[in-house]
Amino acid sequence: MRSFGKRHRFSSQKCRTPKRPPSQSYVSQKYEYDFLNNINNIVSDYEPRLILNGDETQLKSVNIPRCVWGNVSGQGWRKVIAKGDPKKGITGLVTIAASGNILPTLYIKKGKTTRCLESLSCDGVDEIGTFSNRGWSCKEAMLFYLHSIIAPYTNNEASVLIWDVHASHQCERVQSHTQ
Repeated sequence: MRSFGKRHRFSSQKCRTPKRPPSQSYVSQKYEYDFLNNINNIVSDYEPRLILNGDETQLKSVNIPRCVWGNVSGQGWRKVIAKGDPKKGITGLVTIAASGNILPTLYIKKGKTTRCLESLSCDGVDEIGTFSNRGWSCKEAMLFYLHSIIAPYTNNEASVLIWDVHASHQCERVQSHTQ
């Protein structure tokens, strides 16, 4: 194993994880209590179909080879390398309701015009595409999401959308549309 590691420039290191201090402080307990209290109020005040949780993630592209070489006539295995640029991904925003309903996925692609969306082949039923300068969520993409996915699903009824604290979710323009 060591010779294999030397040949392929691998090194063996001990796994180290930072130790977290116990979160038993008064502040963290109060935050946890307040959070759970707020969630309980939401669950009692809204129908499950109107309690929504949305989150973005990067979807990475990988070029898949058209054919794969395998063990042929005892000649041994051939290596297949699928190359892909981890920076060339798109953002997917997935939303699910507490009732289990999965809303259409919003794909955010890097681009400046709708032309960049041609390669997505979004049919508008289970997925919808938009674009941003960096391919990540921004206030314009979030406003598009609210108008194209959330509003039609909720029929503009009062609902709860649980997001993380990304800047595109917290900006004034987006917040004013969620009130």
